[in-house]
Amino acid sequence: MAPRSRGIDRIVRALGRGTIGAGVGGEDPERAVGNAALGSVKLATRLTVAAGPAPESDRAVAEIAERACDAVLAALKPGALARDVYGAWQAVVDDAGLSHYRRHHCGYIVGMAFPPSWTGGNSVTGLRHDSDMEIKTGMSFHIMSWLMGCGRGDFFVSNCVLLTEVGPEALTTTPHLAQV
Repeated sequence: MAPRSRGIDRIVRALGRGTIGAGVGGEDPERAVGNAALGSVKLATRLTVAAGPAPESDRAVAEIAERACDAVLAALKPGALARDVYGAWQAVVDDAGLSHYRRHHCGYIVGMAFPPSWTGGNSVTGLRHDSDMEIKTGMSFHIMSWLMGCGRGDFFVSNCVLLTEVGPEALTTTPHLAQV
């Protein structure tokens, strides 16, 4: 994803502690949700896990999802509007022949939150098609590129990103297509 990636392994070495864990999510045992933890700080990440080699359809959709994720990172800059970031994601999906496919967002703001909510409330402030939220340096996001049930394969990738003065910085280095 981002060329400026601060890997969880580097953070763990610097802090001297930390874990990376994954748990099976929902009804689908082939989808895993992982959390990177630094002391008591948790970073969301989600990835697609294949039991054995991934189907060709999923690998093809993975390439689209990765390009769309890269478009989100390129659009995520100070002064941009959330709707334009979403538009960058959707443009890649549309150009890949999936213009029928829509998501309600391609990421959301994360920050300090307390149980029981990951997002600090009952809804998320998302990178949505209709949002006029201005993107600012210092914001952190759980960005995601998901093509689930799109008719050509399934793939989901996400990462926590911090918007710095020099651009978005991925906060984890989880592999995007894991095979077990």
